[in-house]
Amino acid sequence: TVILTGGEVRVPKWSMTGDFTLDTIAQIKAPKSILGCSGISVQRGLTTIVAQEMRVNALMLEQSEQRIIVVDSSKLGKDSSFRYGDVDQIDMLITDRDASGEQLALLRRAGVGEVIEVGTP
Repeated sequence: TVILTGGEVRVPKWSMTGDFTLDTIAQIKAPKSILGCSGISVQRGLTTIVAQEMRVNALMLEQSEQRIIVVDSSKLGKDSSFRYGDVDQIDMLITDRDASGEQLALLRRAGVGEVIEVGTP
């Protein structure tokens, strides 16, 4: 089942933000959440370039039983403007096969659960 939170739709990413969105998420205990990020590093954790997404993403991490982060390899080891979570909150990290082995090892040691690399071998 897909549940949309409503709220302000932010183009071009089509993310939903704002108080209406936050109020909706606060009422839900999600079995899974699948989130992206603008950067992920051991030092700063999960970050985004969009200030309005920061609170929504942080609340989704809190309100979810399983937290899945999907990120392309170019964002590993990078930081962005707004921090919304710690790497040890991640149950599963999905990235592409170009991911740096060193970055993945750092993230695993910092508490990331399962790491899945996808794409053509």
